[in-house]
Amino acid sequence: MTVPSTISRPFTIFAACLVLTAGVVLPASAAEAGTARTAACRFVAVDDGSSTPAPAAAHHYRTRFAVPATAIAFTSPDGFGGRQYILGPPNGTCVAHSGLDQDFQQQITLPGQRTPAFEQVFGAGGDYQLPYGCRYLPSIRPFAYPGSPPDCIAPPATEHVEPLITGMPTLPAALVRVEPNVSDPQLSTTGTDPVLAVVLAFDLGGDDADPNYRAVTTSFADCRLTPATTATCIASLRIFVDQAIAFQRGSVNFKVTGDPGAKIGKAIARYGASPAR
Repeated sequence: MTVPSTISRPFTIFAACLVLTAGVVLPASAAEAGTARTAACRFVAVDDGSSTPAPAAAHHYRTRFAVPATAIAFTSPDGFGGRQYILGPPNGTCVAHSGLDQDFQQQITLPGQRTPAFEQVFGAGGDYQLPYGCRYLPSIRPFAYPGSPPDCIAPPATEHVEPLITGMPTLPAALVRVEPNVSDPQLSTTGTDPVLAVVLAFDLGGDDADPNYRAVTTSFADCRLTPATTATCIASLRIFVDQAIAFQRGSVNFKVTGDPGAKIGKAIARYGASPAR
């Protein structure tokens, strides 16, 4: 993941102590519910601000989305008082990083591979994270700072972006499919296999003192689409969306109307049912 080297403007409403409201997502219905065994994801705190205690790990992770029977929910503290889960294959090795520019990242690497096969990144409320999403979401590009344009250039034709309907203008989202042997500078899983990603932007509002300022933070997840990983990839992205929304609600009191996680989750599931596009 490429992380901006400087913070163009501090985000004043980012709380020093974050309290997450959801560590486990409860099932919407018994027919759609899924459960995965958990395993530890090695946690690396990037700075001293990433040591807030987290809830204990659950033995089984419960989600409203169906999950493959062999999938494992790797879990670690997020450094901000919460705990996050990333779904992956049982032979994966998971590492998490927190505290770097107020974000949190989990990556799963598979045997014999040098780059991750699964990745998810949570933006914790810094508007400098806007470049993470403006590459794929035209609606937030106007809010980028002058130093952001290289990151905000639309992706090439080898990356296919599908805008998603979330029911919330303050939550633009997109599915991104990257063709094989194409490297995306933001998505660490790209470069060999085809990759599917989901990108969420959280519009946190403006500043009365500066009409040109807009606070937008981004979270995203990406994973490889191979015969061995596609089913787990689809489930992992769906679970991530619910966690990312909960993360924002807990960190900066992001207002949610309806159930955007369900809408985005259905779009991801539709892609899994007919991936050829």
